[in-house]
Amino acid sequence: MTIHVFAGPTLETKEILREIDDCIVHPPIRHGDLFSCGVRPEDFVLIIDGLFHGHEPIRHKEILHAMKNGTVVVGAASMGALRAAELHSYGMRGVGCVFEMYRTGEIDADDEVAVSHTERPDGSALSEALVNMRHALRLAVREGLVDAPQATALLETARALPYPRRSWRAVARELGAPGGSPLEDGGLAAAAERVGRLARERPEEVSLKRQDAREALSRVRELRGSHPRPAATAGIWTGDWETAYLHRWQNRFTGERTAGGLVSVAARFDYQRLFGTDQRTRWRTHVLATVSGRPPGTPARLLEDEALRAAAGQGLDARSLTADRIHAWVPEREREALGERESALTLLIRSARLTADLQNPVTARLLLPDPVVHHAEIAASFATNQAVARSGYSKNTDQLKKAVLRAQLAHSWHLQRDCSTEVLDAAARDRGFTSAHEAEEALRPFFLRRHQESRQSLPPKGAAS
Repeated sequence: MTIHVFAGPTLETKEILREIDDCIVHPPIRHGDLFSCGVRPEDFVLIIDGLFHGHEPIRHKEILHAMKNGTVVVGAASMGALRAAELHSYGMRGVGCVFEMYRTGEIDADDEVAVSHTERPDGSALSEALVNMRHALRLAVREGLVDAPQATALLETARALPYPRRSWRAVARELGAPGGSPLEDGGLAAAAERVGRLARERPEEVSLKRQDAREALSRVRELRGSHPRPAATAGIWTGDWETAYLHRWQNRFTGERTAGGLVSVAARFDYQRLFGTDQRTRWRTHVLATVSGRPPGTPARLLEDEALRAAAGQGLDARSLTADRIHAWVPEREREALGERESALTLLIRSARLTADLQNPVTARLLLPDPVVHHAEIAASFATNQAVARSGYSKNTDQLKKAVLRAQLAHSWHLQRDCSTEVLDAAARDRGFTSAHEAEEALRPFFLRRHQESRQSLPPKGAAS
């Protein structure tokens, strides 16, 4: 049972390892970390700090997913306290005063615990957390350095500052520090200076976040040593919380590590949908199996019959849909060539909005064939992108024009180069995309390598054909 601690700058790595010498210390947690950092069901996770400004923050359902799988998740001090207050009724454990302040509603703003900080490995704080400033003011009132009305005015001044600028010196400047324009009562700036001096001289006592973080380390160490092992979850769980977003996050942040980085499940799926020669058949089978409730290995005719029957029960068949609605998915010329039954199946497949659970082994075997080939091709594509990006400013896949991407899709899918959007949408939906636009975006990371390969395969100029 491993303890994973996500922290910085509230506590430094060396401080954490002094408390739990065999834990794994990670940088502040961000979106995807609970999928990608090697956290196992039997582990313990302590979230202290997390990124949010300029980074995707840790999502609530990532935490719920970890707890559902058996991981005990504890939060304290900063982002951890905030998430624990939001999820304590579902089983996330909160520790410390900051957690209690959020849980009881004494504070409710995310920026109460926010600070700006330098990059790792030092990760030093560059501003003061508002929750620490609150605590400093309470101490100052208790010790007679400021009175209650002054404390209220100082807190409101600090709250009005953007979180990267918060410090006692900044508060004093806002209130007319020595050398500035004095206020009418002339006392608030001096009061801010006194509280700032208290914070500088007694940092451990003033930093509520650090106190909570240390308490949480001790608590997690106790939990790991407790017998029987504490349950991972509590509260009421519903049956429909695992949304399509959660499955997409899993696909995005899980996969195989290669020399060039992570080859994610999502990248493999995009590659298969774009270039898999049998992808239309695979996606068709997946949709029909999902709609019918039958396993993918069911004989094709039975799978089709059951899927059509299930769809009709939900009002999706040729008799219940208007001609315009049918035409949106199966153009009239194509419908005439396919016939009524195949048109109904095509409509069903193209209109399906399924997010494949690629963590399911059965689904993965169907939709993610040839893993070795995929890994090599995808890694090579990423390497090509990096090489091109290093060759000049703004040379990256984000700059690829839509027309170029559409032409590559048409070539890969054996369509006419100037085919209509309607035709390209239909081909994309047959392969599991919602539209040609989604397919174009999925193509970006793979385009440069494909383009280079196609140019290399052309005969040299002047060669006989």
